[in-house]
Amino acid sequence: MMCGWLLVPLKLCFLNLYEVNTQQNATVSEIWQGGAWVLSFRRHLNEEKRAQLAELLSKVQRVVMSSEHDKVV
Repeated sequence: MMCGWLLVPLKLCFLNLYEVNTQQNATVSEIWQGGAWVLSFRRHLNEEKRAQLAELLSKVQRVVMSSEHDKVV
């Protein structure tokens, strides 16, 4: 995934969201449920974090999901 011009992990691109997310050790398949991203946070997201979440979701919606097992790369 690209963050700006660099290829970096999503947790670094969206660090503010990652820090308040309760699923930091979850796999993609655990968060992708029934054709939707199921994310949970320790607190309500303010306007800035909601905008970051919308940006994150727009990025991951472009990824083609498959039924193969997740792999660490």
